Amino acid sequence: MTLSHEDDVKMLLSAFERRLEQLLPEGEQEGQVYAAMREATLVAGKRMRPLLLLLAATDMGYKTEQTGLLDLACAIEMVHVASLILDDMPCMDNATLRRGRPTVHYQYGENVAILAAVALLSHAFCVISRAPALTPEAKARAIAELSASVGHMGLVQGQFRDLNESRQSRNADEILLTNELKTSSLFNATLQLAAIAADAPASGQ
Repeated sequence: MTLSHEDDVKMLLSAFERRLEQLLPEGEQEGQVYAAMREATLVAGKRMRPLLLLLAATDMGYKTEQTGLLDLACAIEMVHVASLILDDMPCMDNATLRRGRPTVHYQYGENVAILAAVALLSHAFCVISRAPALTPEAKARAIAELSASVGHMGLVQGQFRDLNESRQSRNADEILLTNELKTSSLFNATLQLAAIAADAPASGQ
């Protein structure tokens, strides 16, 4: 990666972080749920999925300065963070640290953690539905792809397999399938959303 490419990546990530903060709810009315959503999402992370979406869409001809693409990247990250909140729960992995900070359930309580995860999931789809510069068809396709990656044949199924298999011996094929469902399904959706976004401007003209 050349210096110019590194600078481009930094600019993309900076624009993404600004947009992510704008899209997350603010205010004290809902108190801890809002705080938990922001705390979990805005803490520094690798941002692999949103960056992959932005770079892939750029390679396919989408102009990254358009807010619609950033909104798709933010939606992907919200879904990812929601899955982490649930994965950390005492009934799941029972983790107390995430990204070097206390997990949401450890800091805010299990009830707030569950509500924050549900709120992030629903907000992600709301963000896509309102994304500018995307056609209604593109938004519908993006929502369908992302919801499928989360559902009973995606992240949810992977998490269930992980919990169930941890209580019994696993072979290599089962481990690979579980990891694919828990991790690859959202990466696949990320690339699908990039392709949908890249086609959206042309179809909207």
